[in-house]
Amino acid sequence: MKKYIRLYIIFIKYSFMQAMMYKADFMIWSLVTVGWIFLNLLFYQFLYLNVTEIAGWTKPQLLVLLGFYFVIDFFLWGVLWQNMRKIPEIINRGQLDLVLTKPVNTQFLLSFKGIGFDDIHGLLIGLVTIVYALSIGNIKPSVADILLSTAALGVALVYIYAAWFITVCAAFWFDRIENLHLLFPSLRQIWRVPQPFYKGILQKILTFVIPATLVTTVPAQFLLRKPSLPLFITLIIFAVVSLKLSTWVLKVALRHYSGASS
Repeated sequence: MKKYIRLYIIFIKYSFMQAMMYKADFMIWSLVTVGWIFLNLLFYQFLYLNVTEIAGWTKPQLLVLLGFYFVIDFFLWGVLWQNMRKIPEIINRGQLDLVLTKPVNTQFLLSFKGIGFDDIHGLLIGLVTIVYALSIGNIKPSVADILLSTAALGVALVYIYAAWFITVCAAFWFDRIENLHLLFPSLRQIWRVPQPFYKGILQKILTFVIPATLVTTVPAQFLLRKPSLPLFITLIIFAVVSLKLSTWVLKVALRHYSGASS
């Protein structure tokens, strides 16, 4: 474990150096990220102009969830994006041969080699949004609430990573399908609103088939002091199963992989 922590720190330093080499691009994309975030915040301000709550969620409560959405977006675009979008390319061009020669876990190397620092503002604004929302809503979570919320966020991130990794591994079999890496991120709009916003069969599908609604709802519920243990357990099960499945899928895919010679 220490070996991989040290290696990831090296990846972070290298990615930061790359970002500083192209400062103009860094600034432009940083402004784009911040602008998009404030448009989202503005949308929710208008949403509550004439109502005090929607599906049982007040504006401060929804802003807490939106803060988690921003934090998860940083993980999606800042931590995973640069790696996930390259996996199909690495497979199709036979570059995986070189990766397989490294004395490092292949899945780790494919998943976490690059970091996008131009999305770091999303993480900071997300945390500020959560603190601000708790303040205006006079919501005072306990230390236990904060720890459970953080744990739930961690579980959600594991699920997001594993599910996305599984989808891009389809490139081992379907090399002609372009933009495979965009398939999973297209679900992110689903978790921009709480699970109760969805009704009927759609809510059941987005909870117990593809638990996209849970990745922001469950962490927010703990912080808002209205946790749902069944939803948390559901998210844990999906995260554990997806992570194990991602490892298994890669092993099967590597047996299928024919290398650069093909």
